[in-house]
Parts: sequence; C-alpha cells; structure tokens
Amino acid sequence: MYRLLIVEDEEIIRKALPIIFDWESIGIKVAGTAANGVEALKFLERESVDIVLTDIRMPVMNGLELACEIKSKYPRMKTILLSAYDEFEYARKGIEYGVYGYLLKSSDEDEIKKYFIKLKENLDKELMLDSVGYAASDGSNFWMKREEFIKSILKGDVSKNKDEIIREGRKYKMRLAASGYNVILVQIDELEILADVVGEQGIRHIRKMLAEQLLDNVEWQNYGFVSNLDDIMCIIWTSSVSDFRGCLDKLFSDIGDELSLYDIERKIDMTWSVGSQQHDILSLPESYADAKRALQYKIYLGGGRIIYSQDFSRDKCNELTLEKIDEFAGQVIFLLDNHQIQRVLGLLDEIEEYLVSNKVRNKEKINVLLMKIMVALSDMAGKVNLYSRHLVEKAGYLMRTISRYETIYAAFEQLKVFAAELAEAAGEKYPSHAMRIVDKAMDYILNNYKENITLEDVAKYVNVHPVHLSRLFKQELDKNFKHIITEIRVAKAKELLKNPSLKVYEIAQAVGYRKPRYFSDLFKEFTGITPLEYRGKQ
Repeated sequence: MYRLLIVEDEEIIRKALPIIFDWESIGIKVAGTAANGVEALKFLERESVDIVLTDIRMPVMNGLELACEIKSKYPRMKTILLSAYDEFEYARKGIEYGVYGYLLKSSDEDEIKKYFIKLKENLDKELMLDSVGYAASDGSNFWMKREEFIKSILKGDVSKNKDEIIREGRKYKMRLAASGYNVILVQIDELEILADVVGEQGIRHIRKMLAEQLLDNVEWQNYGFVSNLDDIMCIIWTSSVSDFRGCLDKLFSDIGDELSLYDIERKIDMTWSVGSQQHDILSLPESYADAKRALQYKIYLGGGRIIYSQDFSRDKCNELTLEKIDEFAGQVIFLLDNHQIQRVLGLLDEIEEYLVSNKVRNKEKINVLLMKIMVALSDMAGKVNLYSRHLVEKAGYLMRTISRYETIYAAFEQLKVFAAELAEAAGEKYPSHAMRIVDKAMDYILNNYKENITLEDVAKYVNVHPVHLSRLFKQELDKNFKHIITEIRVAKAKELLKNPSLKVYEIAQAVGYRKPRYFSDLFKEFTGITPLEYRGKQ
C-alpha cells in the first residue's frame, strides 16, 4: 500500500480529495493532509510517504517550492501538481523541480482514479526493478520476498504441493497456473572484462537497463516472471505462445537493440539459455538445472545467442589433455622462435577450431592452454624493438585477464589481435596490403549497409579472419566496425531526411533499421539531435 499526502490550502478541496473515491481499492492510502508547503514538510519529517499531491498556489510555501524541497530531501518521492487551467503552462515548468506530473482541478473522479492507478503501476515497476535490477531500495520488502519465493521453487526448497505454490504465487502477483513452464537464464556476456572498461557504476547501469527491458518485454506482456539470481537474470516462462522460439528470437533481438544503445562504440552481448519445458510447477528445478547446464555450452558455442538445452542434450564433450596443451603450446613457441609470427595467427585459428569442434568445456584446462600461449607471446613482445614498451605493457594486461574471458572465441580473439600487433611490430605486415583489404571491406559495407550485415560477413567477403579485419579497421581508420556502419547509415539517413515526403520510419527501414525508435535514439546519440530536429534545420 503506497502512502499519499494531500497538500491544499482550500479546506473544502482538502477534505473532499481523501474521500473522492476508495483510495485503498487501488493500493493507495491517504496518510494525511496539509494546508501549505511548510506543514507538508513537517509532516514528511514524521511520516513515511510515497506520493505528494499538492496545489500550486498556496500561502507560506507554494507547490513548486515544496516540489523543489522534496526533490532535494526525498528524491524517490513522487510529486504531482494540482493546477487550474490558467496555471497549465506554469505547472509544466514544475518538471524542472523534479515534479512527476500534474492534474487539472477540473478533472472528474474517474480521471483522477485512472491517473493514480497508472501511477501505482509505475511505482510497482520501480520497486520491482530495484529488486531485480541490482539496486537497493527502501520499501521493496514485498519484491524481495518474491525474489526469495522464486529462488525457493527453482531450487525445489519448498514443502508445499502444486496448489499451495500457485496460491502463494498470487500473493506475489504471479499467475503460476499454466500448461507448461520453462526456465530461461539471461547472462550479460564477458561481464568481468566489461567492468574493466565501464566501471562498477557502468555495470550497475547496464544491469538495470537489462532488468527494465526484461520486465517491460516479458513480465508486463504476461509471458512470465522475471527474477534476479546474483549475476544472472531469470525468466519463469508461463505463456503458451504457439511459436515459442520465434517469440524468444524477437524478444532477444529487441532487448539486444536496447542494450546496444548504451555505447555505440561497444557491443554489449547477452546469452539466453533455455531449460526443458515442464508441465508441473514442481518440476521447475529440472528446467532450471537444464538451463544452467546449457549456459556452460557457451564456452565453445560463443556468446550473443539463445542456447536451447534440448538442442545440445546429447552433445559429447571431449577432454583437453595436458599432452595436447603442451603440443599446441610447443607449436606456437616453435613458430615464434623462428620469427614466423604471421603463421601464428593461422595456428591460433586451428587451435580454436579444435577446441570448438571437440566441444571442450573444461575452463580450467582451457585457461592453462591460454596462459602457456600468452607466456610465449609475452616473451616475444620483449624481443621486438619497435613499440616494444607498448607491447610489453599490453602483454602484462593480457596475462592478467586472458583467463577471465568466458568463451573460447573471445579469449582467442584477444590472442589473435595481440599476435597481429606483434607481426606488425616485427615488420611482417605491409600497410599497402592492409589498406587494400580495408578499401575492399568498405566497398562491401557501402553496397550492403541496408542489410543486417555483421563483421563476420565482411571478413568472409575479403577473405580474412574477423579479428584481423577488426584490427585493420582500427589501425587504418581508427574506428571499429559498429562505428563505421552506423556512420554510413546516419550519413545516408541525413540525405533522405531532406525529402519531406519520407516518414522517419521509412527512412529507418531504408538505411537498415527495422525499429524506428532504435534508429532515432542511435541517430541522436551519433549527431546530438533527433531525425525530426535535423530535418527542421534543413
């Protein structure tokens, strides 16, 4: 139950608002009333309140002054201004004072009720987002208890029968009666490495973005229920959609698009692992165990995808022996000792292919191999004269971090980039040849930017490894692939915006974006203004 304080200097209105309808029926309790801002602040010092509904024009301290004080002292509190028609523009200025919204005094009972029902829903979302979005929140006890309830049924730590669990779920606003259940785990890829780049505050923001998107696109759409399991988000899927995989594909793509808006220079990937479908809620632990097991397949499958446990339930994973580790490391050392650094890139491709094709999942053994290769590359870095200080420093960083990468692909990408730098410093790579590759790649991008092309598509066209092409883009153009293709699409969009007959959504599709809002957000992030603002300046 959220608590409401009504602040109004006119006594008749102050007495009427608390009884205008049954507030408690919509989950709000009128905690008290006050005749002006000063009285209201004294009340707030004594009582806990979630919402303040205040008149604008009052003696002693008006509504805007009160809103400013509330923003400073109680930042999570929602302030709604109550205004007359002639104060409408004045009320809008309240946004600068942290005002949540405003209501007209001429609003009837139904309008006021609908407004507060919507506000209550938003407060519910905020509390739940705090609970599942790695943020502390006073007053979120209800949602924290719900988290504990979800964890208990996932782990099978309940002594209740099916009907009792479903009844308890209703207390936590969970409709758990369903014909089938799936557990889906959602993990941000390479979280430890990402934390080195964006910091802990950045990680908290990304996690909160992900939680918000999952709530908006899954829970609020009645597909299931969202929970936070430490560093992994969890969905209990209860919807009986006809095309389960098609629905998940769309959700995965839409949420991925939103996450990518965090940083146009850096792609933030996630992996979803889907447990087996169960027809009894008491069997949820089995689906949960399947989803956790499927998440381990990410080591050799790579991230940025949906992994269905049933697709890999019969996968036979081979062991990486110590003899094989020594064999691979010996081959790398031999090539480096014979100054054939360029050939090391091809060998690293072969080693990666061996690990992936044999579905190696033993992370400890993989880390031993990675460290042995990194030691050999680090020794070589100390022998290269040109740029040796930079290379030695980077080698030291990779020695500390290479074992923290979650997938074979991501770890070997770093090894190959470093090996390419070694080859360049040793004079084994020729700029003219590099530029020809980049020119050919740019031609491909310019001819195909309208399509959903990836770095891998371009690399295949120019017949080089994606890691090597990424390195060439950075070396020759000082840009990564995502920046390059966004720059091209935005430039093309600017041309099309000069045509007033074209709608923004048509332009978005014409330059390769299927979601207009995503295109608009990306356009603004890249240029500083929205597509419509840009058109207005032409």
